Amino acid sequence: MHRHQSSAKFGSVLAPVLLSTLSLTSLPAQRLDPQPPPSGFEVAEELDVEVAYSDGGRTKIDLRYPEDRPGPLGWPVVIVVHGLGGTRKDEIGYANNWAARGFLSAAYDVRGQGSFRELSPAHMGTELIGEAERLDLVEIVAFLEERYGRGLAPLADTDRLGLTGLSQGGAHAWAAAAWSGRDLPANSRGLLRFPEFKAVTPNLMPPFTSEVPFPQHSAVQNSTLKSLFVEQNVNYLPEFGDALRSAILREDFEAAARLIDQSEFRRDIELLQSSDVPIYAQLGWNDAWAGADGVVEAIQKLPDSTPGRAFLGPTWGHELVLNMNQVQQHVNNWDRWMARFLKGEETGIDRDAVFVTGVVAATRDLYADPLEMIWNRHHDDWPPAHTSMQRFFLREENRLSTTPPQGQEPRDLVKQVVDEGFDMSAYVTDARAEAGPTMERIPLSSVQYDTPALEEDVELAGSPRVSLLISASSDTYQVHAALYQVSANGTERFLASGMALVRGDRWHPANNDATTDNVQIKMITTNAIILAGESIRLRIENLTLRTFGQQENLWVAPYFNDFSYRIEHSPARLSWFDLPMRSTVQPALSISQVSFDIEDPRNIRYSIEAPPGLAGRPYQVYFSASGTADHHQQMSGTDPLRLVEDQVTRDFLHSKSPLLAGMSGLLSEDGDAEAWLLLGEHSIHASLRGLRLSTAVIVQGQFGPIATNPVDLYVK
Repeated sequence: MHRHQSSAKFGSVLAPVLLSTLSLTSLPAQRLDPQPPPSGFEVAEELDVEVAYSDGGRTKIDLRYPEDRPGPLGWPVVIVVHGLGGTRKDEIGYANNWAARGFLSAAYDVRGQGSFRELSPAHMGTELIGEAERLDLVEIVAFLEERYGRGLAPLADTDRLGLTGLSQGGAHAWAAAAWSGRDLPANSRGLLRFPEFKAVTPNLMPPFTSEVPFPQHSAVQNSTLKSLFVEQNVNYLPEFGDALRSAILREDFEAAARLIDQSEFRRDIELLQSSDVPIYAQLGWNDAWAGADGVVEAIQKLPDSTPGRAFLGPTWGHELVLNMNQVQQHVNNWDRWMARFLKGEETGIDRDAVFVTGVVAATRDLYADPLEMIWNRHHDDWPPAHTSMQRFFLREENRLSTTPPQGQEPRDLVKQVVDEGFDMSAYVTDARAEAGPTMERIPLSSVQYDTPALEEDVELAGSPRVSLLISASSDTYQVHAALYQVSANGTERFLASGMALVRGDRWHPANNDATTDNVQIKMITTNAIILAGESIRLRIENLTLRTFGQQENLWVAPYFNDFSYRIEHSPARLSWFDLPMRSTVQPALSISQVSFDIEDPRNIRYSIEAPPGLAGRPYQVYFSASGTADHHQQMSGTDPLRLVEDQVTRDFLHSKSPLLAGMSGLLSEDGDAEAWLLLGEHSIHASLRGLRLSTAVIVQGQFGPIATNPVDLYVK
């Protein structure tokens, strides 16, 4: 699209409206803390500060805070916790960002990692976010209080305490929310009470339970196995690590799970149900450590009075591709979350949707381009409203059909053959827990079932479910059910999967109901669009193979015995596949960038994409400087319009400014349109720094208006 030329300044055309609205909606009534300048505070550092734990362990912590003088109570504190096998230095970017935004950030090396390994006795190490790590966190807060939180002019206000982290750090954040302000169990190094946290942002990990490293207590998750056997940057508590390795090598996964569960501190799921700590969580649908279901369930179980939000999507996670636009949204939301609950600022994030989801859209090569725009949906529940299960039956000739079989049909075979001598020990030492070398010793065996080409676009939102009637040759076997979308030219893309892990007469009924005759599998929850002309594929396999772009991994370690099973599909023995389908594919809105730098102005592109059934329909773009709403305008049978209507909404709607292009019109024959804020060659009013400009589109469908998701633009 060509650029529109204009001599008008954005400040003179639209700034007065934006400023008047911003003054009413975005600024808190009173500030305890100095307001960060537009480019952020200059940051002071205290690095490599040693902290001694009362059990003899020692670690290092890095402190960063604004060079400006804090308010009378000191800067609110954000503790930053790194991932498993990392160090505090991995978090420099995030730690600097927190300090520049007016917080004291404290990043330390977790037990068994980084400087702790060098400074502490050899007999100390990690317990996988266990008792020792949680008590370390208590002592880290006490150290900050003692050294920085006292006196007439404290630097740190540990009464306003937050925690953020990725992976292992995310598990720490969930634990902090669960244990906040609670009495500690006896024999906790003489410590009596867990510190009170005012907000946490856990990322790349659900609440940590034994189900994460040992799914269904019947297998070992591959990332856990690598951290214990393959990678050399983590020291485990010797008796704990040795016992875990021994249980894994003899494939006694129940014993391994008991080692995780035996601590009194493993009560996060239970305690979160009465926590009052605001939680903003993020996780990728198919994260290699744990799928998104654990985050969904934890958020839904919070008390009604406790703010909880989750951002879920196809990118940013263990072994998932980074999408920088999504990352920037996360960083903005972290800042809004901590500013809301540690500083009391009215950022509006507590009015945002409970679940924001990134859609795996077939029109985008999401796994190749980290700058691609991703559709986001906004829902107050998950699965969202207007979603129901569509059942497909497994049929002969590899078909998925909406009609069940009318007569006996041939059974389909999955067969596992293991090379002699290939066992868990060889899997660790020879194959190094990698998919490629493993499949040379245990060939992949699978059977697939396809739908006919779809006649219209379909949106999936929720957890697909599989029910199989099988006849098995062994009482120990794995069933992996994987969902793919298949393009018209046959290219397939992995969307979600689930597994049943059968060992003898034992299975885990909390997640799956499996016997040697019946297997029911709940796949990991997902959100995806499959276009008209494409098809849906279900693949049943002996190995838990997952494919992301060109990368393959195994979800859990395989079983090392031969087995086979035959899948039944006859009138008396039905096997089926339920897909969570939305009644309408909502049009989507995406934005070319989520932040706008006044010093580097660029044109902002809004892309509207709708299903073919809306081709040629009228659309209108709406703006708001007041954010999104928890009370929102309902549309006809679809998701609501979430914008808060304000003066900006009304003035932009009727503006004839040459800086606005494509704000209304007709969707193309493909259902697409573009709208622009043409800011690239114009002066921008400096007072607009800090503005959050929210945008959504209404398309006039055949039976009434249909709203897109909102998107945000932050002016820096």
